[in-house]
Amino acid sequence: MENGNSAIRPHAVIFPFGALGHIRPLEQLARRLAHVYGFKVTFVVTSHFYKRMDFTDSKNGDDSIQYMDLEEGFPDSYYHMTALKTLVFALGTLGPSLKELLGRIHSEVHPVTCVISDQVFTEAHRTALHHGIPSVAFVTSSAMAVTAKYYGPRFIEEGLLPIPKSPAEAKEALSQTVTIVPGMHPMKLGDYHSGLWVNDITEPFFQYVIGDHSKNLHERDWILVNSIYELEAPLLEAVQQDVGIKFTTVGPLAITPITTTEPFDVNNNEDNKISNYSPEEKKCMDWLNKQEPTSVIYVSFGSFAVISASNLEKILLGLEDSQVPILMVMRPDLLEGNQSSIKGFQERTKERALFVSWAPQLKILAHSAIAGFLTHGGWNSFLESISMGVPFLCHPFFVDQPMVSRYIASVWKVGLELKQEDGTLDRVDVEQKVRALTAKESGIRANAAAWRDVVRGAVEDGGSSQRNMVAFVADMCKRAQAVKSRT
Repeated sequence: MENGNSAIRPHAVIFPFGALGHIRPLEQLARRLAHVYGFKVTFVVTSHFYKRMDFTDSKNGDDSIQYMDLEEGFPDSYYHMTALKTLVFALGTLGPSLKELLGRIHSEVHPVTCVISDQVFTEAHRTALHHGIPSVAFVTSSAMAVTAKYYGPRFIEEGLLPIPKSPAEAKEALSQTVTIVPGMHPMKLGDYHSGLWVNDITEPFFQYVIGDHSKNLHERDWILVNSIYELEAPLLEAVQQDVGIKFTTVGPLAITPITTTEPFDVNNNEDNKISNYSPEEKKCMDWLNKQEPTSVIYVSFGSFAVISASNLEKILLGLEDSQVPILMVMRPDLLEGNQSSIKGFQERTKERALFVSWAPQLKILAHSAIAGFLTHGGWNSFLESISMGVPFLCHPFFVDQPMVSRYIASVWKVGLELKQEDGTLDRVDVEQKVRALTAKESGIRANAAAWRDVVRGAVEDGGSSQRNMVAFVADMCKRAQAVKSRT
């Protein structure tokens, strides 16, 4: 669907939020728009990631995507889990420089058809409005996560927030079942987005979450979501009916085939060849090739989460007791506290386990040896795993992960959740659920396979995500033509 006339080639300027889990799906979208639909794309990232990620297109003479350093000057310390709020507010100070940059791109690079900004990066949205350029929100999480934050004021009206400061009262409050969000599966307040767990509703970050961060959705020309309509249909329809917000699902971007005439192949799909934060580990694939089919538990807690030494020890001991082969990503910054338990575990399990600092996750999940995925419940990880029909064992940490984990276990029924009592895991529970997850015949595995087919169907010809993407592209092509007609 490329445009033969370069003068009417749509030009999208993309502003991701400064976190790997947000950059990856937006880079996948950039490649889709450029390589399948003929867009010109300018991809603007903060200096921290610009310097650390291998942007191959910019080095191989591909002029369809241009990567730019935002040159904002933030210190590396902003890109740690504990500094998330600091980073959000720091990005909010970049208005003048963003306006200057976008104006320069529009006049010197190529007329801009639209600005696609991470929904979290609200200053990029304001910049688009300043220049009179269509603003497109991109949601890297699920639609339910965005919806939970949007309805924050209703939680306050219903007396669910703020959460009491007393630990006993807070525990009771978080155990309340919430049914006030249209289309949302009934679940406890403690299963909702952790951004809502506040005991002071005047706190600036909470006000940002339920305020401009959510309300500017009504100002967007499009709201693209890296999700699948069939996964979230009740909520998508209910929210549009209740408040008029239309989410357009275009995911999962990680597995969408470049062509629809051949079956998806994770090893050959150019669209999945995105830049890597750390080198992929070839030894993962060599090791997996030696394992029995449906035998290995893959363990990864994403790129951001930090786990306590106590809970990691419970997980490691449960894995050891299960006697199941293990492929585990052990990031250098994963553990909070003493690492002595890790070394002992690695030595005791070295005959049936492989530990790496990073891994080619999608290729691992596509491997026939993988029986299950012990995960933090991050949305990108969920999409990649369900696309391969791999069931889950969830240990959520924060933000939307509790919601995703609850849907995995209770709505989609494709996994289990580790039991936590006051934030502490149980070694026996880990062992039992790892064994259950790796059973070759189970209802959970059958459900995961059924959802795999639904998810893949969404990106094939005529599928819900493919239709939505085509509609978005057609609108941008019309807007590009309109801009040309005015010049």
